[in-house]
Amino acid sequence: MRLSHLPRIAAVLGLLIGTLSAARADDAAPVLVSAVAVPYHAGMQRLAVPYGSGSIDTLVWYPTQATETPRALGPFIAQVALGARVLPGRFPLVVISHGTGGSNLNHHVQAEALARAGMIVAAPMHPGDNFRDRSLLATGAAYLSERPRQLGRVIEALLQDPQWQPRIDATRIGGLGHSAGGYSVAVLMGGQPDPARIGAHCREVQDDPACALRDPSAGVWAGPSVPATPMAFPVSDAPALPPGVTLRAALLTAPLVLPIAPGTLQAAAERIEVIGAEFDEVLPNRYHYEDLRRQLPASTPMRLAPGTSHMAFVSPVAPDWKDRAGPMSQDRPGFDRAAFQQQLATQTVAFFQRRLGGVSP
Repeated sequence: MRLSHLPRIAAVLGLLIGTLSAARADDAAPVLVSAVAVPYHAGMQRLAVPYGSGSIDTLVWYPTQATETPRALGPFIAQVALGARVLPGRFPLVVISHGTGGSNLNHHVQAEALARAGMIVAAPMHPGDNFRDRSLLATGAAYLSERPRQLGRVIEALLQDPQWQPRIDATRIGGLGHSAGGYSVAVLMGGQPDPARIGAHCREVQDDPACALRDPSAGVWAGPSVPATPMAFPVSDAPALPPGVTLRAALLTAPLVLPIAPGTLQAAAERIEVIGAEFDEVLPNRYHYEDLRRQLPASTPMRLAPGTSHMAFVSPVAPDWKDRAGPMSQDRPGFDRAAFQQQLATQTVAFFQRRLGGVSP
């Protein structure tokens, strides 16, 4: 993905603003729904988590018995029951971290599948690193600690919220991260940030697009909803996760790993699974996937998804958006993203069911 494409991606994602109460999608619009019988339907609510001088815009998916309907949310079509009642029981929690300049809807297909399988899912819009505002990139090394801390704050808020705390089993929490989100989740698993490492890498090589993506002005949507003043981020040396909370499992897809100190993920390796993009044009495998392979023991499940590019892990856009959404929606010739996303959702559910289990009384 060329850096010049980022403003176009951001402009498309800008249409997500305010659409959670949008009208139902056209009945003819394709929606990714598993053909396999599932025990629940997917509900979805929005949660504003206080943070710094603002809040973290967080989407929460969860098991419900309410009927799902297709909803047009910007370029995406979600299949959810908006605002439906949460079923009783204590469910595992999975937090999802999107990539740089992304959205909390980027991985809605996987989130919906997890909710239908009996899990609560929380996906924050990372403050300072989303399609509207990438000011966090200007903080330098603080970026590497701030992103994981935002995930931890969302977990903490859910475990303190009177609606969600009774529904979440705090001993069964996992994380799913794509691209920079993979880095963020890896830190919650014990990886230690190493700002000097990515800096040295970008001084040594000239062909890694990830180095250009460190520009905070790249990919920001110039529409009217861009915050006039970027959020003031809290200054803290506290651990990213709340006291007593650990992540039991992490699924990393096309992850950014160079900012992680070598060897610091070893202790968590048996709880990690990695799926890379075979043709990753954003985080070239020779620099990123192979680096992680060297960091983790041979027993850690790692594989490259055949035919995939970096953006294949983002949920598909509606067909009428295909030609307007830029590289976010573009795949290699002959690649079927909808079919891949169904497969990925099935694999995601299977991974977290193995690691976290299902509902408990």
